[in-house]
Amino acid sequence: MNNPFAILRIDGLPPGQEPAVPAEPAKRKPALGRVVLRKETAHRGGKTVIVVDDFAPSIPMRVIEELARKLRNACGCGGTTRERSIELQGNQVPASAPCSKKKASAWRALLRDGARKALRHQ
Repeated sequence: MNNPFAILRIDGLPPGQEPAVPAEPAKRKPALGRVVLRKETAHRGGKTVIVVDDFAPSIPMRVIEELARKLRNACGCGGTTRERSIELQGNQVPASAPCSKKKASAWRALLRDGARKALRHQ
């Protein structure tokens, strides 16, 4: 066969560059999803509560409880976790909306009903 590279000599060539090791991509924190902040007073004796709910089904309950603890500490109020939702005592929309966004931008807060009005009038 007629190979054009057969007459080339590779004995005296310098060693080539070593193949570059691909850098590992920067690990991003996974987005935990969207949550809904809702202001409720029904069936609570006229007391106002902020309900944070609509968590993705893939989020474990311990993550929701950890977020509840951080929100309660940041807002300086009481609250509880019930059936995959967080209830914060008092009108804590101005304090709880930025707190849920601060969580390393993993949560995206969506204000519903009275929560949007409460935030607008602050």
